[in-house]
Amino acid sequence: MAAYNTVPDILDPNVESAAEAGDPTSMRLLGNYVYRARHERSLAEQWLLAAAEAGDAEAMYDLSRFFWDQAVNKIPQSQTEEAASEAWCRRAAESGWRPAMESMAQRHPHEQEFWLRRAADDGSPASMLGLAHFLERRGQTAEAEHWYRTAVSNGLPHARRNLASLLAGQGRLAEALRYVRAEAEAAPIGSRAAGELADLFQRLGQTDEASVWRAQAEALRLDEGTQEHPAGTPPDLAAVVLTAVITTAVVPFVQALASKVAEDAYAQARQSVRRLLHREDLTSSSS
Repeated sequence: MAAYNTVPDILDPNVESAAEAGDPTSMRLLGNYVYRARHERSLAEQWLLAAAEAGDAEAMYDLSRFFWDQAVNKIPQSQTEEAASEAWCRRAAESGWRPAMESMAQRHPHEQEFWLRRAADDGSPASMLGLAHFLERRGQTAEAEHWYRTAVSNGLPHARRNLASLLAGQGRLAEALRYVRAEAEAAPIGSRAAGELADLFQRLGQTDEASVWRAQAEALRLDEGTQEHPAGTPPDLAAVVLTAVITTAVVPFVQALASKVAEDAYAQARQSVRRLLHREDLTSSSS
C-alpha cells in the first residue's frame, strides 16, 4: 500500500531487471514507479496487471486504486474503470490483502460485517473497532465489548472511549471510569478540556464538580500563557473520552431521579466521579 503512494526518485535498476524476468513483487514496484514518478499510465497498467495476474494481492489492490484514479479523473466519470477497480479490489480482499478488505467494508454496506470480521481476524485494529461499532449499533453488546477490548490490546488506545461509553450505558460505572482514568493519564488534560468538563457539570447541576474543573481550567490556562488554544488544534482526546463517558453515565440518572433505583445509581455515579476529581486535584497539587 505504501509503495502505491510513495515511490523513490530513482528506481533500483535491479527492480526493472527482476520485473522483466517475471518477479511479481518487482513488477508491482515498477508499475507503481512508472505511474507515480513518470506518469506513464499505459505502461503502469501493464506492469500492475502482470503482477496482479501473477497472484500478487498487493498488486491487485494497487491496480484497483489505479483504475479508481482513472475513473474519478475522467469527465464524465468512467463506469468501465470504476467496475475494474471494484473487481480488482474484491480479488485483493479475497486473496487476503487487509487494506482491500477494509476498503470492501466501506464500499459495500451489505457486506460490511463480513469484511470487517475478516480484517479484524487478520489483525486490523481499525477493523476491530469498526466491527465493535457495527455490533453495538445492532445491539450485540457482549461481542461489541469483546472487540473494543481487543482493539485496545492491539494498539488502538482511543477505543477505550468507546468501551467506556458502552460500559457506562450498562450501568458498569466503576469499569467505565477505570478506562476514563487510563485515558486521562495517557493524555494530559489541557485548559480547554477542563473548561468543557466544567460546563458539562454545570449543565447537569453539579456545581461542586463544576467549580473544581473550572478552577483547574483557569490554573492550566495561566500555565499555558494563553486564553485559548490556537485555531485548528484538535480536541484533547482525554477530554473527549471523559465528556463522552460522563455524559453517558450521568445524564440518564439525572433524567430518572424520580425513581428510587435511579437515585441509588446516581449516588454511585456521583461518588465515583468525585473520586476521579479528587485524584486529579491531588495530582495537580503535587506537580
